[in-house]
Amino acid sequence: MPLAAATVISASGETSLWRASALLSPARAGTTLTSGDRVVTRADGRIELRFSDGALVALQPNTEFRIDDYRFDVVEQRGFFSLVKGGLRTVSGAIGKRHRDDYRVNTPS
Repeated sequence: MPLAAATVISASGETSLWRASALLSPARAGTTLTSGDRVVTRADGRIELRFSDGALVALQPNTEFRIDDYRFDVVEQRGFFSLVKGGLRTVSGAIGKRHRDDYRVNTPS
């Protein structure tokens, strides 16, 4: 069982969560996300995520966001994400405070 990376705090409008084993639509508050999950919002969709290191991510309408590789424990920390399209706002958490290379967001530009 993959370790939890984040939890959906709130979701509104048309949203979906794509996972290797399933499509969960709409994404709902309380849903747990893991590495490899992809979150998509449509024209009226918004999602807020809380990661286990305390980080917050708010996805804007028409956004696709992927959790590429996420680990946060006493031994290892890593937060690698991709903003495939759209926009987001974030407040950083504990990952990257010790080593900046442990945190990365890839974007189309």
